[in-house]
Amino acid sequence: MSIWQRLFGAGSKAETLSLPAPKAYAAPATYSQLGRAAPKDITRWPEYATAGLTPSKLINLTRQADQGVLQDQMALLQEIVGKDGLVQGLLTTRLSSLSRKQVKVEPSKADPDEARAKAVAEYCQDILDQLQMAELQCDGSYRHTGNISSIVEACAMAAWYGLEVLWVHWGTRPGETVARPMYLESLDERRYAYDVQTQTTHLSTVDSPVYPGTPLTEYDPALYLEVRNTRLTPRLSQCGAGRAVLLSYALRLGAMKDLLTYAEVWSLPGLIGKMSNEISGAFSPEAVASFQQMLSEFAGDSRQILPPGFDVEVLNAVSGGEKVFELIDKMTERQISFAVVGQTSTASGDTSTYASAAVGMQVQQTLTAGDERMVGEALEGLLAYAVKLAFGPSAATPKVVFAEPVGEETPEDKAKLFSSALYPLISMLEKGLPVDLEKYAALFGLPLLPDANAKVVELQARLAAEKAAGKGS
Repeated sequence: MSIWQRLFGAGSKAETLSLPAPKAYAAPATYSQLGRAAPKDITRWPEYATAGLTPSKLINLTRQADQGVLQDQMALLQEIVGKDGLVQGLLTTRLSSLSRKQVKVEPSKADPDEARAKAVAEYCQDILDQLQMAELQCDGSYRHTGNISSIVEACAMAAWYGLEVLWVHWGTRPGETVARPMYLESLDERRYAYDVQTQTTHLSTVDSPVYPGTPLTEYDPALYLEVRNTRLTPRLSQCGAGRAVLLSYALRLGAMKDLLTYAEVWSLPGLIGKMSNEISGAFSPEAVASFQQMLSEFAGDSRQILPPGFDVEVLNAVSGGEKVFELIDKMTERQISFAVVGQTSTASGDTSTYASAAVGMQVQQTLTAGDERMVGEALEGLLAYAVKLAFGPSAATPKVVFAEPVGEETPEDKAKLFSSALYPLISMLEKGLPVDLEKYAALFGLPLLPDANAKVVELQARLAAEKAAGKGS
């Protein structure tokens, strides 16, 4: 019986679709020996989605997305991430705050067998530590593109797109007989479609290149990882932060185009060419045309000429056009910042008080906590199949959490930690209470010197002697 039948039983979709068991890895494993190829992609790089982006085009694009046709909206979101420095910087800030954390696996409290729960957690921790991202190349081979931090970022991009699908490659490591997830392949977002009636995701492939494509449910559930951002609404096209910034981005993009045109034509200093009084008053139209052509070739457009004897006085130099573009730029910047990282002033550099900065940091931490839940639940779904395959169907799936990296505390954090641990310790020693130094240090996560216990005993004896001497005097 194949591992797919062991996972899902006889007559499962894996058997119906004739999906063979993953290819066993030879030692050492190479990227060209991935056990399961993803469905073939037919998407090609289209014309630039932002070219000629008008309000009517944007409305039609989002209306199609509401009906489940996501390809054009996904292409636009891809281009925004790749070209707009503001969006790219904000997303990098949000993703890095999550990917820098360590992914930890905690034993499941639902498993009555504590020993098995601990063994399952250790097994899943090893899977996540060894899990890698892979990218398909033009020649059909794969290359390594990152480890667990890259996988976390790929899953967290669902907060921007609303949906992410990663293909799972299974294989057996050298010396092992049980298959496990080894590589994740991120699929192109432009391949997605969505059935708003059944709320299921579809994938365009060579076999089904048109909308809505092949439902993901037709594939074995152990072969794909679907991450959905549904904290706001079940309507997929409205779930991502990218959808929320489309209008602001269109205004920002249009304002930039208009600003360049404005600067080219109107922001140049207006020069007036005045003909000398020495020229005879009976000059011919040909002389005026020749002077005008000479002035145009020398100074460019937006220039005027005055005949002899005339003068001009600038009554009011109006220069306010640039401020309109500056206002639009600042307004859209704050709206985009609010949608992507949940704050405006602290993200756009307008922080004026410590209180506003603290609130902004708290909002960012709240968003990061939400991303942790979204990505953690997705990874738990991935591990569930590996757990059932290795430990049987009754084994509970452990919990995936995110922890701050060890060893990256600032000196201020270390000083606060030592202070918070030192004062209670001194108080207990002064009162003569017994202290298990190893447990106390482990409680605060502090390192101990080899002779720490001996020093504590010596300190207790000295304190007791000083206390006795004080009473005697």
